[in-house]
Amino acid sequence: MLKADEIVDFIPGTEEYGRAEFVICPVYKRGKMRELYIYPAQQPDAKFYYKVNLEYAPLDFSVSSWTHKGMSNPVIWLMFWCKEHKCQAFRVYVPGEAKRFSVSMLSNVAVQFDV
Repeated sequence: MLKADEIVDFIPGTEEYGRAEFVICPVYKRGKMRELYIYPAQQPDAKFYYKVNLEYAPLDFSVSSWTHKGMSNPVIWLMFWCKEHKCQAFRVYVPGEAKRFSVSMLSNVAVQFDV
């Protein structure tokens, strides 16, 4: 269970796997987000996933990076239907400079990549 503002380190890229990716599944029920799952992909040690502990039911979420630190933006390159969670899922390329991410919960839920 991943809590708000908890930092997760990851390997940004390898020769064998290429650039790191994450699959994000926001599960909505009755118009409100009830669960959020983050699955590592294209990473050599990706053996488990993260379920975010939602403290309230936000209406939306975002995926971003700290561009003021000179980072590029993350790229959502694939949207698909997740059969397991019955929701729209997103596959995200992380910025090349990113080495960790955190999930913040303010008025929305934000996945933020950082160096």
